[in-house]
Amino acid sequence: MTKLIQQRQYKKCIKEVVKLAKARNKAAEKAMKEYHKAQKQIERKAKKELKLIINVKKKCKRISNMAIKGFKNFKTGFDLRKSLREKIQLRSKNGGTWDLIAAVQQMLSLPFYKNEAAASGAVHNTARHEDALALVLEENGFLRYPLSSKLNRTETMKWINQPELSKDIPDGTFIEQPFGTHNAPDFIVKVDNNFVLFMEAKSSATSLHPTYNSGGVKQDLLYVFCAKKPNQTTIFKGDSIITLEQQRLIDEHIIEARKRDEKLNRKLKDIDPNHRGISYYTRPMIIQSGGASYTNYFIHQQRQQAETYALDWLKKKCKN
Repeated sequence: MTKLIQQRQYKKCIKEVVKLAKARNKAAEKAMKEYHKAQKQIERKAKKELKLIINVKKKCKRISNMAIKGFKNFKTGFDLRKSLREKIQLRSKNGGTWDLIAAVQQMLSLPFYKNEAAASGAVHNTARHEDALALVLEENGFLRYPLSSKLNRTETMKWINQPELSKDIPDGTFIEQPFGTHNAPDFIVKVDNNFVLFMEAKSSATSLHPTYNSGGVKQDLLYVFCAKKPNQTTIFKGDSIITLEQQRLIDEHIIEARKRDEKLNRKLKDIDPNHRGISYYTRPMIIQSGGASYTNYFIHQQRQQAETYALDWLKKKCKN
């Protein structure tokens, strides 16, 4: 009997040992899984941090390169502006000369150039229309004036009727695209404190008349227009194209259109269930129509008259 009890106790002990061993193995497997999981998380985090460090280093290097490049460009630009100012000062002391009339007459002989574009019709020629006009001004004694700061457009436009306000700009100099590439004029040419010319470069590869768009035609601007088909250049003053009365009617129409826009947009806002802010804007667009006799600036019956009028106006202004 005692032997039977001992055998049962022995078997029970064996079962307990096996059970404990299984539990220990299971715990060990679980611990190993947790360990591998933690190790993978650490590796992923390390890779992520390494990638972040690499990206930061790349960004720092890129910023550093940009700073170096910016400094070089600034230094080059600074040196160029300094050189130009010294050249202007030296000419002022030595009594240099410049001739606006000769420059504009030379512009009349220019071929076609694209505005702000690739190349002219001639190989190895000046690329941009603006560059060609700047070169002509330089060939006739005018020096490019480097601005030290941006011009105030409202105040600068007063120079047209009050040239004495431009006293800080040296005589015999020009400023190219003073208000950016998309705003008129393309050039401000300072003859002296009695006359400052505002000049706009226009060109067309497809049309025989300029595109004025919403900017309109400015009465007192000198326009220099070239076209690809005739490969010619013509000049005209703004008031040879549009009269003050025509401009007044257009201005009144624009004001009325703006008021109608406001009224319409209030109604659109009141019925906007999609909450998209739909609104409408009437954009002014100055166009020309009526056939070649109206729109071809190179065969127009008043072409010669417009060119002569512009030159006579310039001569009168330069003499005052």
